[in-house]
Amino acid sequence: MVSVPEPESTTPLPSVPEPVSTTPLPSVPGPVSTTPLPSVPGPVSTTPLLSVPEPVSTTPLPSQPVTRHHDGITPYHVIAGSLPVSHGEDEGGNSPLKEYHHKETLETMVLKRGLDAERPSSAWNRFTIIMGAPLSLTLPPVSGPHSVGATDVMVKLDKEGSFFRLFYPCSPSPGLQRPLWAPRKEYLVGLLNSLGFKSKVAHYVSSALFGYSRIPVAWNAPFVAGNDRKPLIIFSHGHRAFRTVYSTLCRELASYGYLVAAVEHRDGSACATYHLYSKPGNENLNEVWVPFRKVEPGMKEFYLRNYQLHQRTTECARAVRVLEDIDAGKLEASIMKSEFHLQALKGRIDFCRVAVMGHSFGGASALLSLVKDNVFRCAIALDAWMFPLEDTSYPKIQKPTLFINNEHFQTSSSIQKMRTLSLGCKESKILTILGSVHHSPTDFAFFTGYMVNAFIGSHGTIDPQICLDVTVTSALDFLHKHLDLPAYSPKLEKLSEEIRTYVVADVPQLHSSKL
Repeated sequence: MVSVPEPESTTPLPSVPEPVSTTPLPSVPGPVSTTPLPSVPGPVSTTPLLSVPEPVSTTPLPSQPVTRHHDGITPYHVIAGSLPVSHGEDEGGNSPLKEYHHKETLETMVLKRGLDAERPSSAWNRFTIIMGAPLSLTLPPVSGPHSVGATDVMVKLDKEGSFFRLFYPCSPSPGLQRPLWAPRKEYLVGLLNSLGFKSKVAHYVSSALFGYSRIPVAWNAPFVAGNDRKPLIIFSHGHRAFRTVYSTLCRELASYGYLVAAVEHRDGSACATYHLYSKPGNENLNEVWVPFRKVEPGMKEFYLRNYQLHQRTTECARAVRVLEDIDAGKLEASIMKSEFHLQALKGRIDFCRVAVMGHSFGGASALLSLVKDNVFRCAIALDAWMFPLEDTSYPKIQKPTLFINNEHFQTSSSIQKMRTLSLGCKESKILTILGSVHHSPTDFAFFTGYMVNAFIGSHGTIDPQICLDVTVTSALDFLHKHLDLPAYSPKLEKLSEEIRTYVVADVPQLHSSKL
């Protein structure tokens, strides 16, 4: 057992902190001073980040502080599906985001408290004792009439296949295992690497913080009994996310009778993903991991993001084709080992009632999917990132679209694009949820604990449950109308007056640095 190091000095650190060394700690380290590092913010940029895309460096900077933005736009807003730090905007975009340096990196925080990077369990135990309960993820129960099950579906052995998490109404199945929120450790490593965290300390602590949370669904539970066909939603995740980041929202929709296929994109916009392959003459399957792709120096960001956007829409349509084969009985099993029987879905999916939905980069993917495939009857864009969408596509989007925006994200340029697009269809509309931030539609909104602001940033002023209720109710009301569903769904007008005060039609006229 490693002994707890003795204090080396109680003298306060100098006013300008030295960068944290990435050299491994000595075998018998002296304790690092417990005096907090002083806050020395970096210079505040006055250049709007959305005006001209700048190349993002791919060189790791483990000893530099994490970049964090005002208005709740933090590294975990990027994790949960939005923009890179240099995220580019079209001509005339005017987002007055400003940068400042976080007080201390994750590595600094852990090393200051004497945690052992080579002994993760020991580090986690001491970290918990020192900090209390740093972070925990507790997803709320569903509100719909159905229990919810989930399974993973992967088709074909290369990157051109399809990979998605399927949420579905299931038969009551008490006692079935609940899946981990982070399906594999590679997702957590990719998540941190995409944000500039490279050290072992960061990876160990992230596993302790996020690696053991579970999603309250019945894993591989039997599909709900009956002969009726269920409407389908294809869900597209945001930038640096993966297929389980929106489990709370997908579970809610499935509890009202929808099949929800949360696609994991392989265009390099996910923090990590993989596909399988087999060598000729060898039946064993091998994994090929697709890393997160950054903007290379000298590369125009729009061209990369637009290329990724078109691949994303292809993957959304491909997921529908896979489910069509399953419904027709042509595909009986996923190439991933699973106890869920795909035959149970034969004749149970309603392809006359298909919608596409997404957050941030996924919101833009949902919009372009309306043009790419006629199977989609309508789209719901959650705080959509409009930058990757080419201007020539706007006149072609003629189907009903619901924009559900968060208060602290959109630029006036993006709002104008949404209004222009809405003119193409009188059934399209824009809602804004007051007090919400860009990661509010994700599971990160339900993280709680001592360090929630340090890791995730501000949750905004709205209660996450209220934000979820507004989002789900607005979405269900919209889908009920435009998919011609006979079953009852909650109505926004039926919510309490207190909750409805958070909803504004179109865009609020507020003094906000984001709108």
